[in-house]
Amino acid sequence: MAHHLVMPPLAIPAPSRPGRQAPLGPGPQTIYEVALKLHKRAWTPRGDALKQAGLPDDEALPLIEEALARRPSRSFGPSLERQYEARRGPARRGRMAIALSVTAAGVMAASALDWVDGLSRLGQAVAWRAGLAALCLLCAALLRRAAQPWQESLLFCLPCVGVMLVIEVLGQRAPAQFVDRYMVVAIISGVALLVSTPVRLATAIGAGLASAAAFPVALALVPGPLVLQANWDMPAFALGAFAVGAVVVHRHEASRRTSFLHTLRHEHAAREMGALNAELLRLSSTDTLTGLGNRRQFDAEARRLWDDGRGPGLGVALIDVDHFKSFNDAAGHEAGDTCLREVARAIGCALREEDRASRYGGEEFVVLLPCTGREEVAAVGERLRASVQALGLPHPGQGGTPVTVSVGLAWRGTALRSGQWADLLREADQALYAAKRAGRNRVLHADGAAGSGTTPPEAAARTPQT
Repeated sequence: MAHHLVMPPLAIPAPSRPGRQAPLGPGPQTIYEVALKLHKRAWTPRGDALKQAGLPDDEALPLIEEALARRPSRSFGPSLERQYEARRGPARRGRMAIALSVTAAGVMAASALDWVDGLSRLGQAVAWRAGLAALCLLCAALLRRAAQPWQESLLFCLPCVGVMLVIEVLGQRAPAQFVDRYMVVAIISGVALLVSTPVRLATAIGAGLASAAAFPVALALVPGPLVLQANWDMPAFALGAFAVGAVVVHRHEASRRTSFLHTLRHEHAAREMGALNAELLRLSSTDTLTGLGNRRQFDAEARRLWDDGRGPGLGVALIDVDHFKSFNDAAGHEAGDTCLREVARAIGCALREEDRASRYGGEEFVVLLPCTGREEVAAVGERLRASVQALGLPHPGQGGTPVTVSVGLAWRGTALRSGQWADLLREADQALYAAKRAGRNRVLHADGAAGSGTTPPEAAARTPQT
């Protein structure tokens, strides 16, 4: 009757060799890393606002859904509002600056109409327009650097009020038959400036109220054909026009904010999908028992390294746990799984950083040795054998002697590389079986050269087993 042994975790000594010790478990898996990078590039949106905000996903999504339910048009909560301003603010201020620059050009171009309409003191009118154009350009330049919402609102409101005042003052100096035209142009210009730019609702309300208030002020202070007491309909028209403009701005702002929230929600979903795909990719390339790469990962990596053709050559080490069937028979499969995990850890300790270890199947492991010379392949093979033997893991089916492995090596130099990578693997497989026939716990190269290794005399006399 087989006795089932419970084997405690064993400390694995680090291999005594120069250079950095390879991490436990699998080394860097290039195929997996490349595929993961492609997944991240495909699924991670550019300018991820939630990521920039540092909001955990479990906190971000409720905030987004809550904001969408409220159909926001003014502001979000503090965290979302900061990100909205960080993402949309620069573009908004840029468009506002462009609108003010265009307004400055339009104000100066309208000087020709002053001349056609026979405006009195034409030179003074041009000076007024030039001053207004300079104000528009100055505010446009400062808008791009505005750091606070109140600065943005002030720099936009000043030109709006200036447009109303200057056009109204010029209208009061125009011939009587052209006065109404100047007043209507002033109102239309102010409203058009508001609705044609992505201003915030608070900015639009402030600019509209200030511009509407400037209308009666100009009529009261500047003498001309229009008298405030007899023309209250004009200020009322201006107030109504700016109210309509504020409604339009309100709808545009609500649409922009809703679009921003939908973008965040899509980014959240894309990030979750990317994480799930990355995890699926990792699981599909990893052996769940040992944490090393699986056969699928090994095949893909082997083809890539074979086709790469860089470095002095490519080596392969096939590793088989000696007498593993008798280990399972004596200790049970649970102890056998523990044995395989410990052997996998020992293999990881013996590798260089660039080596790739995988579980080939059952109790067999395989290591790809890229950019390697023939001598280094032999040295790595011996480190693999010695690292497993140094575990001192008792073999219940062999009288408690330590668990050992046999290693078969094969190598092809870059200049000699021909055929298929499977040919190289076949050579390593033949070397492995030669090592087992020679007594196990040893390293053999495909060309017949033997590495070091020890075999108990009684083991050499036994018929080789798996």
